[in-house]
Amino acid sequence: MKKIILCFSALCISLLSFAQFEGEVKYSISISGDKEIEQQKAMMPTHYRMLFRNGDSKFIQEGGMMASIMGDVITKAKEGKTYFVNHSMKMVNEFTPKESENKSEIKPIVTKENETVKILGYQCQKYKVVTKNDKGEDVVTTYLWVSKDIKVTTKGGSKKYGAGQFQYEDVEGFPLKIQVVTKAQGSNLTMTMTAVNLSTTPPDEKEFEIPASYTKEEGLPGLLKMAEMMGGSK
Repeated sequence: MKKIILCFSALCISLLSFAQFEGEVKYSISISGDKEIEQQKAMMPTHYRMLFRNGDSKFIQEGGMMASIMGDVITKAKEGKTYFVNHSMKMVNEFTPKESENKSEIKPIVTKENETVKILGYQCQKYKVVTKNDKGEDVVTTYLWVSKDIKVTTKGGSKKYGAGQFQYEDVEGFPLKIQVVTKAQGSNLTMTMTAVNLSTTPPDEKEFEIPASYTKEEGLPGLLKMAEMMGGSK
C-alpha cells in the first residue's frame, strides 16, 4: 500500500492550470513492479482525465479503489488553490501551497533523448528526467514524450502535486506520455500514462465548481499527508 501511495504522489495526484490549452486529455494507465505492487494493482485507476478551461484544471480518476479514495482534484488558477473533492465522503480539502513548496530543493537532471514518436497525431520528443535525493542517489526517473504543438503555461495551485512536476525549464511542450520509475523508500514500481484521446472542446464550466454542500477542511487529504511523511514527494 505504501508503495502505491508513493508512486501515486509522485505521478499525478493533482494538476496545475494550463492557461492556453482548453479541452480534455484522457490517459490510459499501466503499472508494473514487484510482488507487492502486482497484488495491489486492482486499487489503481485504469484511466486519468485532465480537463482545462480558463486557466483552471480538473483531474479525474476512473476505475480502481483509489478513484473513490482520492476523488477529483480541481485547481483554481486565480485563487492559487487546489481542491481535493471526495464525492463518496462529500468532503473537500482546500490546499494553498506556500511559495517554498513550489520550489524543488534539488534540480533534476534533464536529458533530451534521440527519439520522437507520434501520439494521437502529435509529434512528441522524448526526455529523461532524473531526480536525486539529498544523498545523491537516483530515486525517480521520469520519461516524458512532449508535444510542442500543445502550448501550455502553468499558473496557480500546487507544483508539488501534479502535472506541474512534469513541467521543467529544460523541457518544452506538453506531455502526452509519462513514465515514472521510482525506487524511493525501497519501492520498485513503474507507472505509465499514455494519452488515448484529446479534445480541444472547452469543458463545461460546471466541471470546475466546488460543491457548496460538502464538508470543507484545510490542507491535504489524509493519504497525501501520509505520503508527505514517507518522503514520497519530489
